[in-house]
Amino acid sequence: MKELKKVPGGKAAIIAFAVTVLLGAGGSIAVGLWQQTATTTMTVSAAPVWPGDQAVLNCVTSTNPNIKTATLTATPTASGTMTAALKNANGAYGTEYSVGSFPGTLDLGSDTTGVKEALNGAAGTVRLTVTFTGYTRQALVSFAGNGKATCA
Repeated sequence: MKELKKVPGGKAAIIAFAVTVLLGAGGSIAVGLWQQTATTTMTVSAAPVWPGDQAVLNCVTSTNPNIKTATLTATPTASGTMTAALKNANGAYGTEYSVGSFPGTLDLGSDTTGVKEALNGAAGTVRLTVTFTGYTRQALVSFAGNGKATCA
């Protein structure tokens, strides 16, 4: 510091510097030398379907022999489209028939559109496929000769 005072104008420079820093003299120019600022932009987009949002299909069969339908429900409630295909004797599934839209819950009987076409008047097990946005779920329902539906 003593050598700086010996420099011509050194003492004035030290005093000017101290006044600038201590009193904030110099306005934004002095402050700008002491701090850095920056801005950035971030864009976030959500996936169309979150794994936690995917529905699970639940099938419930009535214990009342007079109720011949099985109730298929999506949890959490979700809508989609549904198809039905009959399981053949060789274990493969036949033609997919459109059941139509799936509103989140549906009572299925042997006379339900798509199921009726898949069964074609016979008894058997029908694979029901519900297509939601981005994924599918399946359930099996067996239909007896008397038309009673049972969740398989």
